[in-house]
Amino acid sequence: MKIKIIYNIDKIKNELFFIENNLAYFKKNKMFFYFPFESIKKTSDKKIIEQIHKDEKRFKIEKIKEKIEKKWKEKENAVFECLYKYNKKEKILEFKDEYKCYLSFYGCYGYYNFPNEIFVNINAKIEFIIETIIHELIHLLIYKKTAKKPYQEIEEIVDAIFINSGLNTIFPKYEKQKITVK
Repeated sequence: MKIKIIYNIDKIKNELFFIENNLAYFKKNKMFFYFPFESIKKTSDKKIIEQIHKDEKRFKIEKIKEKIEKKWKEKENAVFECLYKYNKKEKILEFKDEYKCYLSFYGCYGYYNFPNEIFVNINAKIEFIIETIIHELIHLLIYKKTAKKPYQEIEEIVDAIFINSGLNTIFPKYEKQKITVK
């Protein structure tokens, strides 16, 4: 199993509609998000690209991507070892050969698209970004078994797996999700 860290402007652009459609949800649930556009539907491609380039400079995307890749490489083997060991006992995780982790400036801290896409907002400390990647990965690993469950219950399952798999020993500052769906 492998996670590939990717920065791709086209992918960011395509996800802006999803993010915009979820802004009310982010606000209602007091979630962090960054979205500098008034409306994607009313913003020209040229203006969107200009904003993305502004944010590339603001967030120093190349530098942050290198830091994320370096930190991920340091933790990757231990993370997968915890997940494989947990699954050997619990038999609930479904692994794919490769996952794509897209770096973005926009949206909440993290989300996923089944079967193998993870999106993380880079507007956080590196350790938190890595925790978010793993949190979203767990969502993907249990997706088929939890897709019909309520959001809050799924988050509790993800947190339980993070802790019971031993990932919390690698990431002792990991905090359980505090979002309560309203």
